[in-house]
Amino acid sequence: MAVQEEAWTLEWSLAVIGCALIFGWQLIVFSLYPINLKLMEAKPEDVPPEPEWRAMRRLWFERHSLRTLLSSAALVLFLLSALAL
Repeated sequence: MAVQEEAWTLEWSLAVIGCALIFGWQLIVFSLYPINLKLMEAKPEDVPPEPEWRAMRRLWFERHSLRTLLSSAALVLFLLSALAL
């Protein structure tokens, strides 16, 4: 049956939230890639000024922390939905 009989069961809700978190995690990964690429391709003599360098590192750390939080939340929600089945 293509349509659920019960709307928004616990399993359905957890699956939707988990998919949303995984999608959000992918967005964070794609936003980190340009920063990583910029850092990897830079030559040692091309180091930006200290304030710019600190701002870039802070931005990377914030996005990485958010990615880790989203990954952990997605794992917990996946496990909860698996246990609820």
